Amino acid sequence: MDEKDSGYKIFLGHRFSEIFSAEFHYTDAGEASLSGNNGSTFRIDGTLYQFTANNAKISASGTSYGLSGLIYLPVNEAVKPFARLGLHRWENKFNVTSSDYNGSVKFTGTDPMYGVGVDIAITKSVSARLEHEIYKADDDKVSFTSVGVIFSF
Repeated sequence: MDEKDSGYKIFLGHRFSEIFSAEFHYTDAGEASLSGNNGSTFRIDGTLYQFTANNAKISASGTSYGLSGLIYLPVNEAVKPFARLGLHRWENKFNVTSSDYNGSVKFTGTDPMYGVGVDIAITKSVSARLEHEIYKADDDKVSFTSVGVIFSF
């Protein structure tokens, strides 16, 4: 079972003041998958399941786009921790394939997202960002930790 994957996020924002900014984001959370043959078993959240076909594969992927506000606590000119709160539109897609079946289903919704992070200035127009976010999707949560570069204009 492959439960973790790499994803990516791109965003565009505007800094309204020293302590507040708004950002629009697009996030691709990657894909998790598992595969097996007839009789193979696997657990999800403590429940045991069994494959009933050979060469079976189940995969799940998710994307999100949304708008959020960031509140900064300027420690100094270079280090700026922040908290994020926003809404995002998400889509989760599940694919099932086997030797005798091929199908998919999509779920969508709009839910809150939140996180914390820090921007660290490298130059006047380039910063590094470390961030941990939680994306709600109905009753589920997806954790997304990222390291990135910010170019300011």
